Amino acid sequence: MNTTVNTTCIIDDDPIYIFGTKKIMEGLNFSKEFVVYKNGQEALDNLIPKINSGKDLPDVILLDLNMPILDGWQVLDQLIELPMSYPIKIFIVSSS
Repeated sequence: MNTTVNTTCIIDDDPIYIFGTKKIMEGLNFSKEFVVYKNGQEALDNLIPKINSGKDLPDVILLDLNMPILDGWQVLDQLIELPMSYPIKIFIVSSS
């Protein structure tokens, strides 16, 4: 059974978490590609056009709750309102 996903999106402002998560997932051959956004606004600015076009969508999103500009809750509120061509798995990750 192949459990490798095409794209994992990490939305987090902590560079240590991003580095560690990518290393672990690479070691497990979890994802072929990683896309990283350092705050919620940057993520939405890039994800909304992709979702609206139905192209280049991530399979998995790791979403931090505590970030500058837009927090994870605000990002989640906007993402769930968008029409998705297929379901994206969103995992909430936080040190809280």
